[in-house]
Amino acid sequence: VEGIANGGVYTSDTYMLNEQAVVGFVSPVPEESNRYFVLEASLEGIRQSLGVRGGRQAQIVNSRTNEVVMSEDPAAELSPYAEDEDALEPVRRAEALRENGTASGVIAEMPGSEEVVNEPYTVGYAPIEDSEWVAIVYSPQSAEFGFVNTISEYGLYATIFAVLIIGIAGAVIGYS
Repeated sequence: VEGIANGGVYTSDTYMLNEQAVVGFVSPVPEESNRYFVLEASLEGIRQSLGVRGGRQAQIVNSRTNEVVMSEDPAAELSPYAEDEDALEPVRRAEALRENGTASGVIAEMPGSEEVVNEPYTVGYAPIEDSEWVAIVYSPQSAEFGFVNTISEYGLYATIFAVLIIGIAGAVIGYS
């Protein structure tokens, strides 16, 4: 398997084993030629470690096949991440990061998409070393910026109210 002869780790595509989604990892044993460490990991266990909160969703996507390898939503696993070109932008950008050695990136505003989130959303992405996988974490903008938008709106009302009070007070004092 290419890549592991020099100490790398081979990561398989997701597959079913005893009616459970698993992924395999293979790595050479140091100082031992022709010996390999093989690990099959349940996606359920890995999924629990994703543990993203606050309306966010995390997925691991195979950038070569566009297949969701791991997701907090088990129904999304082993299915296409997206087909819409806009929705695929984080996957493309994560691959570009892999090529230039950057760790991660963010797209602050993505248009809503039935394939991902039905409203505008923010997405973070990063390539996963020694694999064709990318990590994607996304959240609706209402969850990310809801408090800021509320403060901004009420701040505008407070400013208008303060200007009116100052204007009325000035008019009363000036009239006297």
